[in-house]
Amino acid sequence: MRNIIKNLFLATLLIHGAPAFADFGDRQIDWTAVESEDFRDYAVRGLNGKNALLNQFWPEYWVKQRFLDLNLRSPKPLDTAIIVNMNSLSVNAFAMPGNFIGLHLGLWEFADTEDEFLSVLAHEMSHLTLDHFLRLTDNQSDQRWLATTGIILAILFAQENADIASAAWLGSMAAASQNSRNFSQAMELEADQYGQELMEGSEYDPTAARSFFQRLSSASLGSRSYEFLQTHPYGSTRAARLDNQQPTEQSGQASEPTAFDALRYFILQKKGVRTASPYDGWQPESLQTDPNVLFGWYEHEYSRTEDTTGHLNNLDNLITAHRGFLPAYLRRLELLEETDDTARLCDSYFEFRDLINSDYVTLDVISVMREVSLHCQPNQHPEWYAQELWQSGQEQRAIQFLRRVIQDETSSNLLARRRVMLTEMERRYQRFR
Repeated sequence: MRNIIKNLFLATLLIHGAPAFADFGDRQIDWTAVESEDFRDYAVRGLNGKNALLNQFWPEYWVKQRFLDLNLRSPKPLDTAIIVNMNSLSVNAFAMPGNFIGLHLGLWEFADTEDEFLSVLAHEMSHLTLDHFLRLTDNQSDQRWLATTGIILAILFAQENADIASAAWLGSMAAASQNSRNFSQAMELEADQYGQELMEGSEYDPTAARSFFQRLSSASLGSRSYEFLQTHPYGSTRAARLDNQQPTEQSGQASEPTAFDALRYFILQKKGVRTASPYDGWQPESLQTDPNVLFGWYEHEYSRTEDTTGHLNNLDNLITAHRGFLPAYLRRLELLEETDDTARLCDSYFEFRDLINSDYVTLDVISVMREVSLHCQPNQHPEWYAQELWQSGQEQRAIQFLRRVIQDETSSNLLARRRVMLTEMERRYQRFR
């Protein structure tokens, strides 16, 4: 049964560009905080099991910081959320129940500016903030409501009756497929307007969404199909509705790369997409430059010189100037692991471990922590390994591994901690079987 739910859930996202529930959401859908957290965890595991997430810490860290900026200035801030980068070059985005937002890799390629990119994030946040999913329950003729309800029913029924859960999925998907692109135009426009106000209140360009939709509508007339216009219809209408906002005055071409420029170049290079370097003809003047821009510059220079010692010195300076800029801590760990300086490696490991605490991190972070823990904290290695298996969608292997570790454990403290971890994994696994 669990596979039925998982495969239908992922098929909706990955094959059809999330048409059934790409634009839905509310803060909790009457779920408790624990239920919402369980669903976010399930979504991450399911998507990782299909290799659907980018799993690069730096882009995810930056997006989360921008989410916090926007959320801080919202009249109705969202509770805990997870924003992931999808490993897909399609131009699309979606919001899901439980405060789960996905941004496709194609957005990084298509957006011209940071403000355009963030206007999409603001739009998806607005669907959640405005309780659009709950409001759709007042109009049960909406086929997309049926599809989204099927997700919830399947989750609620899964642990009670597999046949009911399967019927909930298949019935709702069949009904929704007849009219999968007729989402409420009023709600789309409402999310556009709220997102625009969110951008303006956060001192981003409130006209960015208009330029994004205009370019996307124009591009879609060519040979390439843009999924964002399939799951977020009325592109030209929405651009026109946003047209009454005056553009933010610009002082001309920026004299240095932006954080978005640096990240966009970094991401697309790793995906093999050729793009111009934002660092051509540019050098940082001081350590007070945006840490993302500095970090990207140091990575750019390291790819050219392969000077590990120099790169580590640059990262140390960056961390000193910008305490808490976590991507630099992770990169330093990766580089130190290739050296013989175990003392420095372990100091960096414990510092980074304390900073990330229990926050959601991408698989690349968990993998590095697992490897380094062998040198610096061997008794923690089994837990990092179990977490890596779990988050990558190998839940049964994670549970079986922890059971074996517990059987052989002699330390009462470690035994208690691992039993708590196992109990939580078993509870979440049973919930979505």
